[in-house]
Amino acid sequence: MKNLKIKKFSIDDYLLEVPNFLSIFMFPVVYMLVSPILLEISSSIGTNPEDFNLIFTFFIIGSIVGQLSSIFYTSKLKKSHIIILCYIFMIPIIFYLSIAVNLFIFYVLYFLLGYIVGLIWMKAYENILKSKVKNKDKIIMVALSFYPIGAFVTPFISSTIVNNNLSWRYIYYVVIILIIIIIILYLIIGKKYVNRIEVENDSKKISKKIFNNRNKNITFIVIAITFMFYCISETIISDSKQKSDMISHADDAKRKGAIGDTFVSPAVSHKKGSKPKTAGTKKAPRNSENRF
Repeated sequence: MKNLKIKKFSIDDYLLEVPNFLSIFMFPVVYMLVSPILLEISSSIGTNPEDFNLIFTFFIIGSIVGQLSSIFYTSKLKKSHIIILCYIFMIPIIFYLSIAVNLFIFYVLYFLLGYIVGLIWMKAYENILKSKVKNKDKIIMVALSFYPIGAFVTPFISSTIVNNNLSWRYIYYVVIILIIIIIILYLIIGKKYVNRIEVENDSKKISKKIFNNRNKNITFIVIAITFMFYCISETIISDSKQKSDMISHADDAKRKGAIGDTFVSPAVSHKKGSKPKTAGTKKAPRNSENRF
């Protein structure tokens, strides 16, 4: 039998993918960062929580568009360079969110954030698939585990900042610091990407074949539009449910108040009516004594 060379597990191959892992980690961080403090942000910018909640809809729509349009970014730049440029564009957007006071600006900027984060997700995922690690299932499992980790950690970051009596705007500064760290990691580890199995000509060939099949293009557009309407309808339904719950709670409070008034007000009025009589009976002898 021939001697089969079995490659041993190398931790270095996984360490080279740490920036891509963190890029997947950033998706839930950016998406869920303001969810625990919606009331504080909406009250500070002078709007309703229901209206401010629509930023999540714009973010999801932008992320879907970014993921679906990632195939068009097939230039001479490597995927890692595209990711770095996306992170650089994110920094001024997030900084402007920290000083924004207009609800419409939040809608636009969260759509742009969703688009950039969706594009980063796809490029990071493609980097992981083209890594030197032979066991693709294992490295994909490790990469996707960073999404629930980010979803778990994000609420603690927001609550910690708010509980320390800091402004909610500092939350965006934390995201900027994380982005800078990821950019530095891409720049440091990018020099060691000799193991990257990437052929630039393949991306060019793929881009040329995008518009060859008309039926697939129509299906692609229909799916994208369907996702958008799904996100919009889901948010509208959730907002209407919140409003109905608030109305029902208000009605219950009114009913409890009305029931309390029916039982409490007669007793209070009886006590108020009895006080003058007792006071009059006590004061009468005093007046008589003073006269004499």
